[in-house]
Amino acid sequence: MTESSYILGILQGKDYQQGRDFDSMKQFTESKLNKPMCDVATKKGCAKNEIGFIEKHEGKSAEEIKAVLTEKADELKAIKKEKSDAEADLKAKQKDWKKKESALNKASSILKQMESAAK
Repeated sequence: MTESSYILGILQGKDYQQGRDFDSMKQFTESKLNKPMCDVATKKGCAKNEIGFIEKHEGKSAEEIKAVLTEKADELKAIKKEKSDAEADLKAKQKDWKKKESALNKASSILKQMESAAK
C-alpha cells in the first residue's frame, strides 16, 4: 500500500517516503500540517497578499464584509463551474483523440501488412 500526502492547495499528492511507525507519521503530519494559520487580528502567519487583503477590508462594517464574502462565494462558484466544464470538455476531447489514435494505429498496421505482402 502506498501512502500519499496532500498539502492544502496542492491537488496532486506526493508519495510518503518516511517511516511507517506512529512516531514517524506523527512527525511528518505535524511538520506538514501544523502550520500557523493567518490570524486576521495580529496578522501573524499571514502571507503578504493576505495582509494586503486584510488591510483593504479593515474598517468595513459587518454588512460590507458580508457583501464581499457573498461576492467571493459567487466568484468561487463560477470558477468551479468553469473548471468543471473545462474538465468535461477535455475528457470528451481525450476520448475522441483516443478513438482516432486507435483507428490510425489499426490503419497503419493494416497498411504495413499490405506493404509487406506487395513486395
